[in-house]
Amino acid sequence: MNHRHSLRELHRTSKPSSGIVFVSVCSATVGGLAQLLLMASLGYLLAWSAARPALSAIAGILTVVELLAFFRAPLRYFDRLRSHGVAFAALRSWRVWLFERLIPLSPGGLGATKTGDVLTTAMSDVDGLGDLYIRALLPLAGSIIPFCAAVVLIGLLNIALAIVAVLIAIAALLLINAETSRAAAWSTELANLQGERAGVLLDALQGAATLSSANGWGRPLGAALVLEDHCNQLTKRLTASSARRALLGQALSGAMVIVATAAVLHAPAANDPRLLVALITMSIALGELVGGAAGAVASLEGVRSSWSRLQALSSRNHAIVSGEKPLPASPLSADANDLALTYGGASTPAFANLSFTIPAGQHTVITGPSGSGKSSVLVCLLGLWPRDEGDLQLSGIDFDELNHDEVRAAVGTHLSNSALFSGTVRSNLVVTGATEEAMTGALRAVGLDEQSFLDRPLFEGGRGLSGGEQLRVSIVRALLHGKQAVFIDEPTAQLDETSAALVLAAISALSRDKTVVTVAHERGMLHVDAEISLSVRRSSV
Repeated sequence: MNHRHSLRELHRTSKPSSGIVFVSVCSATVGGLAQLLLMASLGYLLAWSAARPALSAIAGILTVVELLAFFRAPLRYFDRLRSHGVAFAALRSWRVWLFERLIPLSPGGLGATKTGDVLTTAMSDVDGLGDLYIRALLPLAGSIIPFCAAVVLIGLLNIALAIVAVLIAIAALLLINAETSRAAAWSTELANLQGERAGVLLDALQGAATLSSANGWGRPLGAALVLEDHCNQLTKRLTASSARRALLGQALSGAMVIVATAAVLHAPAANDPRLLVALITMSIALGELVGGAAGAVASLEGVRSSWSRLQALSSRNHAIVSGEKPLPASPLSADANDLALTYGGASTPAFANLSFTIPAGQHTVITGPSGSGKSSVLVCLLGLWPRDEGDLQLSGIDFDELNHDEVRAAVGTHLSNSALFSGTVRSNLVVTGATEEAMTGALRAVGLDEQSFLDRPLFEGGRGLSGGEQLRVSIVRALLHGKQAVFIDEPTAQLDETSAALVLAAISALSRDKTVVTVAHERGMLHVDAEISLSVRRSSV
């Protein structure tokens, strides 16, 4: 994809208001022209004042200088306000765009990629896209028209020097672009290393208890320090590259001043000296504008690099084909023939050659030893990971033809990795759309009948509740959410016999007229209508 098309697509994705962008471009352009006119008027005034004319003679030009000086600051402020407004609105669109593409990728399309790596790199790139308007397009737009106007003036005085000015500008911008491209490669490497470092630290924090008891902090901290050293080296390179780009920009700015001054000095002697001085002072402002344009080109290349990395992430093939057919509004049924599923990076399938039937409106249990692929069957039924082969139908419709979002919306799920979110117990249950009476009744059914339990505060990962309480709240959420079916993985894990009996009774009571699929090592106290037994043990790692 070429640069122009890439940037055009980025602009389209940001969904900016055309009116606001137009006003912002006009504001930046007027600001650039005002800067040139102010310096020209000031030079003209200084040259005229040297002749000591009457104050009334220079009153007009003095008024112009004062007005331009007065309006320059509000224009600059308005320009900043508009450009930041466009950028902040665009950042909102880009973040939504990113998460709309990350959600279908999780977990199947991300493979073995660590979430810390993905989120650190992606969010850093999204934030970098804000430079598209603040430091790239709008400053560039505010420099192009004034530059063209100044080059035309230089050309009227000396066409050869005008051509030299254009060639110097092109050469300097090409050098800056080349330096920025090299810096972009370092920036990509830095983002990946920062993501890897975040993944190492995230693993360490999540396994803090294990590392503390085993005195094993040395390995993750050592790995993080090595990555930190690499990040520092790349940061130094990027800092040096930024300095080189700034130096090139200043050199370009100085070259423009020299060329413009030379053009003025080579002008016909008959020219008004006041105009000559005005053109010289204006060339100083021109140099500043051209230097700003050079910085804008560098920022533009950085934005393009960030956008390329985000597109590469979003274009990953999550390999799960989702159709458009709605799920019939009745208890779910499933028919599978010769299913096989292998997780990314695994050498053996989680399960293979698996055929089964799950009858509608009944309770089916999936049993088998650890590693036999019981939980993976639920993952496959929900379309969270693509199957390798086999046919799967839900309620008589081919799974690939169904709208997977509708399937997951119709099924309440408690998987081994189901999470409670920070907030309160209420905020974790209210997403099901259940009434307060239904939430209270379901909690009471699983033995959580404390009056203020709904308002119990939860922290990240469900901290604030014991492991058994987290399990029961997650099961309650699945029971309240499931409209046509409920999938529950190990419903009695971490529970004593009394609590387990309450949970199993609640599943039966709250799932009438729904299809229920539970995963267990053995039937135990479960009262079920059908059983899927995975007797052949297969490793999924």
